[in-house]
Amino acid sequence: MAKIVDVKIKDLGLAEELAAAQKLANAQVKIGIQANEKGEYKNGASVIDVAIWNEFGTKNIPSRPFIRQCFSDNQAAIEKKLRFYALKVLEGEEPKIALSQLGQWYEDKQKACLLNFPWKPNTAATIKAKKSSKPLVNTHQLVDSIRYEVDLNAK
Repeated sequence: MAKIVDVKIKDLGLAEELAAAQKLANAQVKIGIQANEKGEYKNGASVIDVAIWNEFGTKNIPSRPFIRQCFSDNQAAIEKKLRFYALKVLEGEEPKIALSQLGQWYEDKQKACLLNFPWKPNTAATIKAKKSSKPLVNTHQLVDSIRYEVDLNAK
């Protein structure tokens, strides 16, 4: 005698989970001085140039790696936040919202790093010219140019 088996399919939402994960597959959060930044200092130097000169240094400007230093100092927290916001998306949060929250969190970290890290001090000549002894911050233009962008279709 043949035994009849009663099979029930229980949908645990795998398709929805995969669809949510796919939304993040090509997403990016870019934080820092964005390529389309048009800011310029009184002397004509672009904010992007000033950021690069300070990040890597020049003959007359010591390296003050505010982008790399912040990333290095916060790597564990970044990984934790990435997992947190990815989970929020898997639980139904819109990717744009979750990634914007992540971007704002790190933008704030980046600005705080630039403002508060004990950078190599300005020289006496720089202090005299800028009327400021605090590296990277005399006009606040560099700090104010740090922002995040979310791109859901990055490739």
